[in-house]
Amino acid sequence: MITALVLALALQAQPQAAPARANVLVIVLDDVGADLLGCYGGMPGQTPTLDALAARGVRFTRAYANPWCSPTRAMLLTGRYSFRTGVGFPINRGNEGRPLADQEITLPEALRKAPGGAPDSSAIGKWHLGAIDDLDAPRRQGFAWYEGWPANFEKSESYVAPQEVRNGELVKLERYVTSEEADDALARAKAMREPWFEYFAPHAVHEPLHWPPVELAGPAPAGREPSKPEQVRAMLRALDREIGRVLEGLGPELRARTNVIVLGDNGTLGQAQEDARLRDRSKGTLYESGVRVPLIVAGPAVRGGARSCDELVGAIDVFATVTELFGLDARAALPESRALDSVSFAPLLRDAQAVSARTSLLCEEFRPNGPGPYDEVHRALVSRTGKLACDPGRPAMYFDLTQRAERIQKLEQLDATQRAEADRLAAELERIVGTTPASKQK
Repeated sequence: MITALVLALALQAQPQAAPARANVLVIVLDDVGADLLGCYGGMPGQTPTLDALAARGVRFTRAYANPWCSPTRAMLLTGRYSFRTGVGFPINRGNEGRPLADQEITLPEALRKAPGGAPDSSAIGKWHLGAIDDLDAPRRQGFAWYEGWPANFEKSESYVAPQEVRNGELVKLERYVTSEEADDALARAKAMREPWFEYFAPHAVHEPLHWPPVELAGPAPAGREPSKPEQVRAMLRALDREIGRVLEGLGPELRARTNVIVLGDNGTLGQAQEDARLRDRSKGTLYESGVRVPLIVAGPAVRGGARSCDELVGAIDVFATVTELFGLDARAALPESRALDSVSFAPLLRDAQAVSARTSLLCEEFRPNGPGPYDEVHRALVSRTGKLACDPGRPAMYFDLTQRAERIQKLEQLDATQRAEADRLAAELERIVGTTPASKQK
């Protein structure tokens, strides 16, 4: 069993001198909002591995994603807002099935321009950016190796999978999915030539909800069916333990040469919330519980000791951060004509006193996927102090984020300070999306 103490001591043993080009392991948690992790004030004891990682690195308290999984993954891997990629809703069958375009330049493709040559690369786990039956989309999008599953599991399916995709081919297996994904992630980390970039996207804790194997989650409640919140927390315990097994399995030397970035793809599933007040304000919404996510970074890029950071950052900023960690300016990796929305948070890792260059961050949902026009567009622009939300057919709403709990107000209710910030955000939102044809609604 991997304990928080073992992992903390292992991370503490990292040398102070950073490798010239360290490896980067990005771990994307599925449906894990900031409220679930112990280090963010969630239930203690559920996530000892991730809590220990936060205790040795930087824990971002103002990190945001989109309210759904596919849009967040698309902007993480491209550094571009959803209205630019055309992925604004989960890629499912039907008219939401349009995948991320092959013409988009993803992180592994951008890193081909890195000084010293392209790092080796692998994608493990859930992809969810291609067509449902497309088995090789990750490799077409630049990854040298892909092993996992193209999309979510259906509610009728099980986390004990009969097969997975390995580099475009179906491979038979009969494993608990979270354990199989951890095995795959660790095997690739050990097999790739250094430096490497690994994108590890476990399915957990996405539906179908269930109770994991007892050796990972402990025994289920006796004599009754566990509730949905209990199942989610059991799945999270299993996921945390398997992530711990991956990090422990790297060994102290390889771990010392690896930057680990952990984040959520959207808020926690509403029906999995213990707090009834959050059930209509979680995944799939623009409320804080729908878009504020955990973001933890540990490794040789972190300087100045463990800490929390209140600067505004987003999942979209992983693109520019990872390219910078490999010595490449993200802007130089893209054609001049291609917009880039990602802002590197690497300076915040190096210097505890650094201030982010980001002053606002766009969270959005629209459908159907593709170039538009769209039937529905839901957008919120977040700043350090507030959030302006715009929904079809409704007056804009302002969220005061300086309060302990988000305070939602109509624009006519704002005081002078709030109104000035709301006006600034409205102008900024118009600047970002107002002149883009793909942002227009039907």
